[in-house]
Amino acid sequence: MGGMTTLDTASAASTYAALADRIESCAGDVSIYSRLPMRQLLRFVASNKAEMWWISEHEGTRSIPPNVVNLEQHITVNTTPSQELLVIEGLDWLVSRSGAQATLAWLQRLHSLAVEHGFDVVLPLDPLSMETHVWRRIASLAPVLEQPRAEAENHVVEHDVDMLNEPPAAHDEPQLVEDDRTVTHLVNLPFEGFTKSLLSKRMLQWKRMGFDLASLEPALSMNDLHQVHALYASVESTIILAIDGLRLMEHHRENLSVTECEMFNYRMMSLMDVEHHIDELEAMISSR
Repeated sequence: MGGMTTLDTASAASTYAALADRIESCAGDVSIYSRLPMRQLLRFVASNKAEMWWISEHEGTRSIPPNVVNLEQHITVNTTPSQELLVIEGLDWLVSRSGAQATLAWLQRLHSLAVEHGFDVVLPLDPLSMETHVWRRIASLAPVLEQPRAEAENHVVEHDVDMLNEPPAAHDEPQLVEDDRTVTHLVNLPFEGFTKSLLSKRMLQWKRMGFDLASLEPALSMNDLHQVHALYASVESTIILAIDGLRLMEHHRENLSVTECEMFNYRMMSLMDVEHHIDELEAMISSR
């Protein structure tokens, strides 16, 4: 027994709704490598049901850098004789950091390890986050689980009550408003007057737009405000670029298929390799 599968899912809520029964029924050890910080992952999985690790550039005792070399070393060292289930999120991030070939080669070794020791590996992944040829190769190594995608609406991630109740600051008013989803360009937050409270408000606004802020989460646990603002500014510039990409896609929607629009929308909202995907979008539009 043992092997590797992918789970077609677009959010943490749907991922752990789909895996809830599997995790609960495990008699052996369960390990989860997540893009969510521990405090968020605990909203989906009880602390006594799994060993949890955060795939992040933020340094910490439970953090693993987002590359296949570090992840492979950590899994090899921490896999136990009673290992039953291993869940690894963020495969699209690993591909963008380590490259498709290195990631696929690692997945082959991971599959062999799982078969040898008799545990299951589940890779939660949205196919739209991958280049088609990479997704096909991953699916050939790790077949897609045959089960319906869980409804995220029934497993909503809770936000801090204080954050939800605080009104947005006056200078957070959007300058540009798109449609009912309200994807907006927000006013830049300079270092002068910048606080973690403002950062939390801005992150909540971006999350409501649908952006994946995993790369900005470490800022909430940093103590150096200069480092916090530097990370914020980096993500902000990426979001500005992503919104421009979304508007470019909307302007040329008649030249794109529904699937292509969904694919580029996902890639812009995930904030990974945005500049590359905009170049790809522009090339596709100019060829039609």
